[in-house]
Amino acid sequence: MGLAVGFVVGFAAGPALLAGCASQPGSAPGSAPSQGTSTPAVVDVPAGAPDLTHASYRYTLDSTCGENALAGRYRVTVVDGRVSEVDPLDEQGLSPDRLLEVVPTIATLVDRATGPDAGAVRTITFDPATGVLRTLELDPVPTAVDDEECFEITNYTPAP
Repeated sequence: MGLAVGFVVGFAAGPALLAGCASQPGSAPGSAPSQGTSTPAVVDVPAGAPDLTHASYRYTLDSTCGENALAGRYRVTVVDGRVSEVDPLDEQGLSPDRLLEVVPTIATLVDRATGPDAGAVRTITFDPATGVLRTLELDPVPTAVDDEECFEITNYTPAP
């Protein structure tokens, strides 16, 4: 994942909806809030965003929306680009081993937004100071109920 990686984000409404979303808290230059999946818009990962593919860092992940087993809040440690530790910060039903399998790295979430799931992206924002992904909302099947996935990343800290 390079610094100039671009990806497609779809939207169904016109500029009025896009302008309304752009003023949401947490929106940053290089972010692309959108709705639906009919007309593509290209968005670039912010200049200066770190390449987290093989990095070590910690972050807090809030997983909400839809019906998914990952729903909850987690403190995640990533070492050399792989999740090495997950601490649930609220009650959840997954075993510690299963959490290591299903909790994504930040790079994995960016890959989902730029790869085959790109058409499912409803909203994506980056932290203006660090360039790190801040929020990602996916809706793989817009006509389906409860398949949405929403992720918020906070407390990002690179390893020394």
